[in-house]
Amino acid sequence: MGAHAEITPMPLAAARTDAVWCATMCRSHRLPPGTFGDRAWTPAVRTPPHYPDAVTLRPEATTADLLGGVDPGTPGAST
Repeated sequence: MGAHAEITPMPLAAARTDAVWCATMCRSHRLPPGTFGDRAWTPAVRTPPHYPDAVTLRPEATTADLLGGVDPGTPGAST
């Protein structure tokens, strides 16, 4: 049995809900809502304070899935 063999829909839905919330908060601050990929949500610019700069949507997400969309020009990014 692999490490991701028993992923249930609930954690996947929770991760997606978190990403939707982050995208909504970006919009409420007049920022682009970010991009929903198959494995991660990433914003085009830094998110508002106290919000992550990437959200893992699938357990098989890689570092490149997350960091590839994070704004490298502004210090202090979080995932």
